[in-house]
Amino acid sequence: MKTWRFIGMALLAVILCVNFTACSDDDEQNGNGGTAGNEMKVSTFTWDDGSWYELSYDKQGRISNLEEYDETGELVSYVVIDYNENNIRMTVTFPSSGRVETSICTLNSEKLIEKTVLTYNEDIYDSETVQYTYDANGQLIGIYNTDSGEENHLTWENGNLVKDEYKGYEEEAETVYHYTSIPSSKGYFVFFDDTMIDIFSNYDLNILANEGCFGKVPQNLLSGGTFRSSTWELTYELGENGYVSKISGTESGKNYWATLTWK
Repeated sequence: MKTWRFIGMALLAVILCVNFTACSDDDEQNGNGGTAGNEMKVSTFTWDDGSWYELSYDKQGRISNLEEYDETGELVSYVVIDYNENNIRMTVTFPSSGRVETSICTLNSEKLIEKTVLTYNEDIYDSETVQYTYDANGQLIGIYNTDSGEENHLTWENGNLVKDEYKGYEEEAETVYHYTSIPSSKGYFVFFDDTMIDIFSNYDLNILANEGCFGKVPQNLLSGGTFRSSTWELTYELGENGYVSKISGTESGKNYWATLTWK
Protein backbone atom coordinates (compact mmCIF):
# COMPACT_ATOMS: atom_id res chain seq x y z
CA MET A 1 0.00 0.00 0.00
CA LYS A 2 2.72 2.47 0.95
CA THR A 3 5.55 3.58 -1.30
CA TRP A 4 8.95 5.09 -0.51
CA ARG A 5 7.86 8.42 -2.01
CA PHE A 6 4.66 8.46 0.02
CA ILE A 7 6.56 7.76 3.23
CA GLY A 8 8.92 10.65 2.55
CA MET A 9 6.11 13.01 1.62
CA ALA A 10 4.18 11.91 4.69
CA LEU A 11 7.02 12.93 6.94
CA LEU A 12 7.17 16.29 5.17
CA ALA A 13 3.81 17.12 6.73
CA VAL A 14 5.35 17.44 10.17
CA ILE A 15 7.17 20.60 9.24
CA LEU A 16 4.11 22.69 8.54
CA CYS A 17 2.05 22.39 11.70
CA VAL A 18 3.52 25.28 13.66
CA ASN A 19 1.99 27.79 11.24
CA PHE A 20 -1.60 27.63 12.55
CA THR A 21 -2.69 30.62 10.47
CA ALA A 22 -6.00 31.73 9.10
CA CYS A 23 -6.75 30.89 5.47
CA SER A 24 -7.97 34.32 4.44
CA ASP A 25 -5.76 37.29 3.65
CA ASP A 26 -6.67 38.95 6.97
CA ASP A 27 -4.08 39.19 9.77
CA GLU A 28 -6.26 37.44 12.33
CA GLN A 29 -5.92 34.64 14.83
CA ASN A 30 -7.40 31.35 13.71
CA GLY A 31 -9.37 28.64 15.50
CA ASN A 32 -6.24 26.68 16.48
CA GLY A 33 -4.97 29.44 18.73
CA GLY A 34 -1.96 30.45 16.61
CA THR A 35 -1.06 33.77 15.08
CA ALA A 36 0.94 34.12 11.89
CA GLY A 37 4.60 35.02 12.32
CA ASN A 38 4.88 34.21 16.05
CA GLU A 39 6.52 30.77 15.75
CA MET A 40 9.72 29.33 14.38
CA LYS A 41 9.32 27.90 10.90
CA VAL A 42 10.95 25.06 9.04
CA SER A 43 13.32 26.17 6.29
CA THR A 44 14.43 22.73 5.01
CA PHE A 45 13.37 19.13 5.37
CA THR A 46 15.95 16.48 4.47
CA TRP A 47 15.04 12.89 3.73
CA ASP A 48 17.47 10.05 4.50
CA ASP A 49 18.25 9.40 0.81
CA GLY A 50 19.52 12.98 0.38
CA SER A 51 16.40 14.46 -1.24
CA TRP A 52 15.02 17.58 0.39
CA TYR A 53 12.36 20.31 0.46
CA GLU A 54 12.68 24.08 0.81
CA LEU A 55 9.88 26.24 2.20
CA SER A 56 9.08 29.94 1.92
CA TYR A 57 6.47 32.02 3.75
CA ASP A 58 4.50 35.19 3.08
CA LYS A 59 4.48 38.31 5.27
CA GLN A 60 1.70 36.81 7.39
CA GLY A 61 3.69 33.70 8.16
CA ARG A 62 1.73 31.37 5.88
CA ILE A 63 3.50 28.90 3.65
CA SER A 64 3.52 30.32 0.14
CA ASN A 65 6.07 28.19 -1.75
CA LEU A 66 7.41 24.65 -1.43
CA GLU A 67 10.14 23.20 -3.64
CA GLU A 68 10.97 19.49 -3.84
CA TYR A 69 14.45 18.31 -4.92
CA ASP A 70 15.70 14.78 -5.53
CA GLU A 71 19.00 13.39 -4.20
CA THR A 72 20.87 14.75 -7.24
CA GLY A 73 19.63 18.30 -6.64
CA GLU A 74 17.16 18.32 -9.53
CA LEU A 75 13.91 20.21 -8.99
CA VAL A 76 11.08 17.65 -8.95
CA SER A 77 8.11 19.93 -8.30
CA TYR A 78 7.19 23.30 -6.86
CA VAL A 79 4.05 24.56 -5.19
CA VAL A 80 2.77 28.15 -5.21
CA ILE A 81 -0.10 29.13 -2.88
CA ASP A 82 -2.12 32.35 -3.23
CA TYR A 83 -4.42 33.29 -0.33
CA ASN A 84 -7.44 35.42 -1.15
CA GLU A 85 -10.49 36.66 0.74
CA ASN A 86 -12.89 33.96 -0.50
CA ASN A 87 -10.61 31.30 -1.94
CA ILE A 88 -7.11 29.83 -2.07
CA ARG A 89 -5.33 28.95 -5.29
CA MET A 90 -2.69 26.22 -5.19
CA THR A 91 -0.58 25.51 -8.28
CA VAL A 92 1.73 22.48 -8.45
CA THR A 93 4.18 22.30 -11.38
CA PHE A 94 6.31 19.31 -12.42
CA PRO A 95 9.16 20.71 -14.57
CA SER A 96 10.27 17.43 -16.16
CA SER A 97 6.85 16.70 -17.68
CA GLY A 98 5.35 20.18 -17.82
CA ARG A 99 2.30 18.93 -15.93
CA VAL A 100 0.44 21.56 -13.92
CA GLU A 101 -2.18 20.81 -11.25
CA THR A 102 -4.34 23.69 -10.03
CA SER A 103 -6.65 23.55 -7.01
CA ILE A 104 -9.20 26.31 -6.37
CA CYS A 105 -10.37 26.09 -2.76
CA THR A 106 -13.57 27.93 -1.81
CA LEU A 107 -13.81 29.22 1.78
CA ASN A 108 -16.92 29.30 3.97
CA SER A 109 -17.88 32.06 6.41
CA GLU A 110 -15.48 30.61 8.98
CA LYS A 111 -12.60 30.82 6.46
CA LEU A 112 -12.42 27.03 6.22
CA ILE A 113 -12.32 25.21 2.89
CA GLU A 114 -15.77 23.96 1.91
CA LYS A 115 -15.00 22.88 -1.67
CA THR A 116 -11.99 22.17 -3.87
CA VAL A 117 -11.84 21.92 -7.66
CA LEU A 118 -8.69 20.32 -9.04
CA THR A 119 -7.85 20.69 -12.75
CA TYR A 120 -4.98 19.25 -14.76
CA ASN A 121 -3.14 21.45 -17.28
CA GLU A 122 -6.08 23.91 -17.16
CA ASP A 123 -8.41 21.34 -18.78
CA ILE A 124 -11.86 21.93 -17.27
CA TYR A 125 -12.97 18.55 -18.56
CA ASP A 126 -10.20 16.82 -16.61
CA SER A 127 -11.12 17.89 -13.09
CA GLU A 128 -12.18 16.69 -9.65
CA THR A 129 -14.59 18.37 -7.21
CA VAL A 130 -14.68 17.57 -3.48
CA GLN A 131 -16.90 18.97 -0.72
CA TYR A 132 -16.09 19.19 3.01
CA THR A 133 -18.23 19.38 6.19
CA TYR A 134 -17.36 20.31 9.78
CA ASP A 135 -18.87 19.83 13.22
CA ALA A 136 -19.74 22.61 15.68
CA ASN A 137 -16.19 22.46 17.06
CA GLY A 138 -14.63 23.24 13.69
CA GLN A 139 -13.38 19.69 13.16
CA LEU A 140 -13.48 18.14 9.69
CA ILE A 141 -15.96 15.23 9.77
CA GLY A 142 -16.95 14.60 6.15
CA ILE A 143 -15.39 14.53 2.68
CA TYR A 144 -17.40 13.81 -0.47
CA ASN A 145 -16.03 13.51 -4.01
CA THR A 146 -18.90 14.58 -6.27
CA ASP A 147 -17.29 12.96 -9.33
CA SER A 148 -16.35 9.51 -8.01
CA GLY A 149 -18.88 9.22 -5.17
CA GLU A 150 -16.11 8.42 -2.70
CA GLU A 151 -16.60 9.65 0.85
CA ASN A 152 -14.82 9.72 4.20
CA HIS A 153 -16.45 9.88 7.64
CA LEU A 154 -14.07 11.09 10.35
CA THR A 155 -14.31 10.48 14.11
CA TRP A 156 -12.63 12.70 16.73
CA GLU A 157 -11.96 11.97 20.41
CA ASN A 158 -10.28 14.27 22.95
CA GLY A 159 -9.19 16.64 20.22
CA ASN A 160 -7.61 13.95 18.03
CA LEU A 161 -8.82 12.38 14.79
CA VAL A 162 -8.96 8.68 15.68
CA LYS A 163 -10.84 7.00 12.83
CA ASP A 164 -11.37 7.40 9.08
CA GLU A 165 -14.17 5.34 7.52
CA TYR A 166 -13.82 5.31 3.74
CA LYS A 167 -16.54 4.28 1.28
CA GLY A 168 -15.84 4.01 -2.42
CA TYR A 169 -17.21 2.18 -5.41
CA GLU A 170 -17.70 -1.39 -4.14
CA GLU A 171 -15.05 -0.80 -1.46
CA GLU A 172 -15.00 0.07 2.23
CA ALA A 173 -12.01 0.54 4.50
CA GLU A 174 -11.25 1.79 8.00
CA THR A 175 -8.08 3.39 9.32
CA VAL A 176 -7.44 3.85 13.05
CA TYR A 177 -4.90 6.39 14.33
CA HIS A 178 -2.95 6.42 17.61
CA TYR A 179 -1.24 9.31 19.39
CA THR A 180 1.53 10.13 21.80
CA SER A 181 1.09 12.46 24.78
CA ILE A 182 3.31 15.07 23.07
CA PRO A 183 1.46 18.23 21.93
CA SER A 184 1.40 18.77 18.18
CA SER A 185 2.66 22.31 18.83
CA LYS A 186 6.13 20.77 19.24
CA GLY A 187 6.32 20.80 15.47
CA TYR A 188 4.73 17.66 14.17
CA PHE A 189 1.57 17.37 12.10
CA VAL A 190 -0.44 14.36 11.03
CA PHE A 191 -2.02 14.98 7.62
CA PHE A 192 -0.19 13.30 4.77
CA ASP A 193 -0.66 10.24 2.60
CA ASP A 194 -0.35 6.60 3.57
CA THR A 195 1.86 6.70 6.65
CA MET A 196 -0.18 9.44 8.30
CA ILE A 197 -3.79 10.57 8.12
CA ASP A 198 -4.74 9.73 4.53
CA ILE A 199 -8.02 11.51 3.79
CA PHE A 200 -7.36 13.70 0.75
CA SER A 201 -7.52 12.29 -2.78
CA ASN A 202 -5.31 15.21 -3.83
CA TYR A 203 -2.42 14.81 -1.40
CA ASP A 204 -1.07 18.35 -1.99
CA LEU A 205 -4.07 19.60 -0.01
CA ASN A 206 -2.35 18.29 3.10
CA ILE A 207 -0.21 21.43 2.94
CA LEU A 208 -3.36 23.50 3.50
CA ALA A 209 -4.63 21.12 6.18
CA ASN A 210 -1.38 21.76 8.01
CA GLU A 211 -2.13 25.49 7.76
CA GLY A 212 -5.46 24.97 9.56
CA CYS A 213 -7.53 25.54 6.43
CA PHE A 214 -9.50 22.32 6.95
CA GLY A 215 -10.45 23.07 10.56
CA LYS A 216 -8.82 22.12 13.83
CA VAL A 217 -5.80 19.88 13.83
CA PRO A 218 -5.15 16.92 16.15
CA GLN A 219 -3.80 18.07 19.51
CA ASN A 220 -1.09 15.43 19.82
CA LEU A 221 1.68 13.88 17.75
CA LEU A 222 0.74 10.73 15.87
CA SER A 223 2.39 7.55 17.17
CA GLY A 224 1.14 5.39 14.31
CA GLY A 225 -1.90 3.73 12.85
CA THR A 226 -3.51 0.62 11.43
CA PHE A 227 -5.00 0.11 7.98
CA ARG A 228 -6.37 -3.39 7.48
CA SER A 229 -3.41 -5.65 8.30
CA SER A 230 -0.77 -2.93 7.92
CA THR A 231 0.58 -1.05 10.95
CA TRP A 232 3.13 1.75 11.16
CA GLU A 233 4.85 3.52 14.07
CA LEU A 234 6.54 6.93 14.46
CA THR A 235 8.97 8.35 17.04
CA TYR A 236 10.51 11.81 17.44
CA GLU A 237 13.58 13.66 18.67
CA LEU A 238 13.35 17.27 19.85
CA GLY A 239 16.14 19.77 19.29
CA GLU A 240 17.41 22.40 21.71
CA ASN A 241 14.78 24.79 20.40
CA GLY A 242 12.04 22.42 21.62
CA TYR A 243 10.83 21.53 18.12
CA VAL A 244 11.04 18.21 16.30
CA SER A 245 14.51 17.77 14.80
CA LYS A 246 14.22 14.15 13.64
CA ILE A 247 11.39 11.79 12.80
CA SER A 248 11.85 8.03 12.62
CA GLY A 249 9.33 5.54 11.30
CA THR A 250 8.86 1.80 11.04
CA GLU A 251 6.49 -0.04 8.72
CA SER A 252 6.52 -3.69 7.63
CA GLY A 253 9.96 -4.14 9.17
CA LYS A 254 11.48 -1.20 7.26
CA ASN A 255 12.91 1.89 8.94
CA TYR A 256 13.07 5.45 7.60
CA TRP A 257 13.90 8.90 8.96
CA ALA A 258 14.07 12.60 8.15
CA THR A 259 15.64 15.68 9.70
CA LEU A 260 14.31 19.26 10.00
CA THR A 261 15.98 22.66 10.27
CA TRP A 262 14.18 25.72 11.64
CA LYS A 263 14.51 29.47 11.44
